Amino acid sequence: MKQNYLISRQPLEKIRAIHYTLAILYKISKGNDACLHYIQRVALIRTLALKPDILLLDEPFSALDYVTRLNVSEDVLQILRMEGKSAIMVTHNLEEALTMSDTIIVLSKRPSHIKNIYVLDFDKDLSAMEKKKTDLFLKYYNLIWKDIDENV
Repeated sequence: MKQNYLISRQPLEKIRAIHYTLAILYKISKGNDACLHYIQRVALIRTLALKPDILLLDEPFSALDYVTRLNVSEDVLQILRMEGKSAIMVTHNLEEALTMSDTIIVLSKRPSHIKNIYVLDFDKDLSAMEKKKTDLFLKYYNLIWKDIDENV
């Protein structure tokens, strides 16, 4: 029992330190997108300190401006790759879904059901920005947009 306590104590101390840093950044930020970028990164690191098997990212970048969103999504993608973690991301931003995902699941209108599943065939080493420059990105974008547009 004592061994379990020691194992679980280390992540708890990391989480407290990260939470403290997050609180300071939040107070400093007051809407500053540069600080919000770091807040998002700290929040992800705080989550990863718990060593989850899968992360749920529900509209993780929706509060950020476009440039900050690009930077943070690139950071998140790199961190997930380095940590070898999987994530389920809920987003209404097709560009974000294409650059961050291996698989996209399109849901129908309510009552929702799975309408289509797209397994993306991008080179795994490409950054989010590099993916956007490929012909494959445009192909997937148009294909999935048509599927989404039928739901509107």
